[in-house]
Amino acid sequence: MLFDPRILRLAKPVWKMMLVTFMAGLGISLTYIGQGRLMAGVLSRLFSAGSSQGLALSLAAILTLMALRACLQWAHEVCAMRTVGAVKTDLRTKLYQKLLDLGPGYLSRVRTGKVQSTLVVGVESLEAYLGYYVPQMFIALAVPAGVLLYLAKIDRYAALLLLAFVLAVAILPRLYRKALGTRARSHWQALSGLN
Repeated sequence: MLFDPRILRLAKPVWKMMLVTFMAGLGISLTYIGQGRLMAGVLSRLFSAGSSQGLALSLAAILTLMALRACLQWAHEVCAMRTVGAVKTDLRTKLYQKLLDLGPGYLSRVRTGKVQSTLVVGVESLEAYLGYYVPQMFIALAVPAGVLLYLAKIDRYAALLLLAFVLAVAILPRLYRKALGTRARSHWQALSGLN
């Protein structure tokens, strides 16, 4: 999937919910990072010094982060579904109104399979795009950038390697856009030919 500003314009009325979805996803990522740091500290203390001092506190913090992550995951899912539900309802209303404006003669001139695939499959595909892909795309750029800044203070070479991957995430989809566009068009043509 690619970043399509035309589809994002459909979500303009629910930007606040998309922002909450993004923030919940960012929080989920931060709980994973925090849990990883805590677990590394626990293992380091156990293997290097053999001391279990402060182990209970670290384990309690890890369990707290796991519970927080579950709550954030729930919030992420609820916000994503509400966002997508509002967009799909609005879009279906607009499409239905457009069909009414075009009149019954329009449907006699076009293949009904094409109209059906747009009204059903096309609108339903927004769920994955707006509910998960768009927020995750921003998270996939924001989290590594934050980790990159932190890592640059510790190890510049590792930070440069991570920078290469962050740039690849941002640039590679644009490089194969044409191939995906051709495949998507053939997919829609196949769906419209069913009726």
